[in-house]
Amino acid sequence: MIIGRKMMKLKAILFLSFVAAITLGVSLLLTKEVNLVVENQTTTINTVDKTVEDVLKSNNIEIKPGMYLHPAPSTEIEDGMEIAVSYAKTYTVIENGVEKKITSTNRTPRTILEKAGYKLNELDYTHPSLNLIVKEGTTIELNRVVQETISIDEEIPYTTETRDNNEMYQGNKKVVQAGVPGVRRIEKVRTLLNGEILSENTISEEIVSEPVGEIIEKGSKVSAGLEGRNVVKSMTMHATAYSMNEAGLSHKTASGIDLRKNSRVIAVDPKVIPLGTRVYVEGYGEAIAGDTGGAIKGNKIDVHLNSVSDCYQWGRKNVTVHILG
Repeated sequence: MIIGRKMMKLKAILFLSFVAAITLGVSLLLTKEVNLVVENQTTTINTVDKTVEDVLKSNNIEIKPGMYLHPAPSTEIEDGMEIAVSYAKTYTVIENGVEKKITSTNRTPRTILEKAGYKLNELDYTHPSLNLIVKEGTTIELNRVVQETISIDEEIPYTTETRDNNEMYQGNKKVVQAGVPGVRRIEKVRTLLNGEILSENTISEEIVSEPVGEIIEKGSKVSAGLEGRNVVKSMTMHATAYSMNEAGLSHKTASGIDLRKNSRVIAVDPKVIPLGTRVYVEGYGEAIAGDTGGAIKGNKIDVHLNSVSDCYQWGRKNVTVHILG
């Protein structure tokens, strides 16, 4: 009797052991290894859960609106699967002094900006750096860097050559060949940081056109009556003559000169030759520009002579008038 009971007890133990072994074997067969990545922190777990959502619930991870979850909650679990979870966080982006709040599930400035619609060029950079993982609330400074090639035309000054002309009176000069500046073209690479020039480097230069030198001729001819005098300027003018002895004329000039005491006077247009200017008139001699006349305008003068008959003899002629210094 006692032996029978012991045999029954042993059979029960063996049966339970068998069931436990079967259960363990089935459990081991159903268990799968999953890498759970939450906010870039990886934990490896073994699970018998059927879906991603089940795994999250088993590990007390809440599914929230706007969060990043991959794969989708309904995805069936496979051995070796990775489940990535991250929650949306707020960051501040500063570009050209303008602040903007951005909510993102990404964690590096590069991915945060790109997902928010910012187009990053090759030379753009941020602070903190583009690929650094940043904390919630971080301020990301976006710096735009642009390189451009520019072409600048620079003037090359021309030289001036002065030559003597012995057929032209002293004080006169003329341009016989106009000077033309040359052009130098400079290619530069300009670097702009947030719209302001950071640097410029010259990469090439070329002469587009050579300058053309200016040639000026100055008079070196000296009138017989001008030796030792300083001639400032010479000009050809139309000359007539008048006399204080003509009927209706006074011996006083417009500038107050008494022609009875000083008759070597010419009437001028003060806009051309200022009153009081010392002149030397070819065929007349040295005189003072001391009078005016209603008909004396522009490039005309009226020389004073002592008699009316001398005026008739003078007539009308073109003369060279030298302005004396």
